[in-house]
Amino acid sequence: DTKAVTLTNVRLTPYNDQISGTTNPFATIKIESVKDKTLIGQTTSDKSGYFTINLKNKLYKGENIKITAMDKKTGGNTALILVVPEPVSQLPAEKIPNGTTKKVTFVKADGTKIGEGELVKEGTSVKVNNLPGNYKLIDKSQLLQWPDQLTLNEDTSKSVSTLPAEKIPNGATKKVIFVKADGTKIGEGELVKEGTSVKVNNLPGNYKLIDKSQLLQWPDQLTIIEETKN
Repeated sequence: DTKAVTLTNVRLTPYNDQISGTTNPFATIKIESVKDKTLIGQTTSDKSGYFTINLKNKLYKGENIKITAMDKKTGGNTALILVVPEPVSQLPAEKIPNGTTKKVTFVKADGTKIGEGELVKEGTSVKVNNLPGNYKLIDKSQLLQWPDQLTLNEDTSKSVSTLPAEKIPNGATKKVIFVKADGTKIGEGELVKEGTSVKVNNLPGNYKLIDKSQLLQWPDQLTIIEETKN
């Protein structure tokens, strides 16, 4: 893979204590002082290429820093120089009255719209409601800008998909057909959603499930196998 290394959407928080951006998936990101080459921060981007680095020490106005992204697979790299701006003295959200709400648009780093939610000013902080499933804020400091849109990143800490049975209400029932591995129909039974699991009723005598994980698919048929008894 000879894909070029990119480094885009690089942002420094208003307080000059965190840097985020987008690059190649699983790339190594290093931040150094241009003046003395001191390493300021380092991290690895996630599978989507997003990264965030919390800086141990705040950067100061006029300081030059070098941000380098290196692709671990190809060894290719790219870099940019950032001149640190003056930190803000007051963020937009600090001027918003407590309890105020606002509609906000959710987008990916490439600008693709994901959905809409709501900002709520709560005391000295800002809460965001209705985040899309499996997404999280790339940079929570965005909230203090009281923005019209928020950039989100896929949350890899959550399960990418939900099993069908997890969406079924507790107590729900369903008719199910029992078949052998070759597809031959043996009989019919019933599935019952019980809490976080699924129970099967009326299994034919001397038969058992090949794989109980089938139940979590909330299927129309179940493959069973003859139970050998000693």
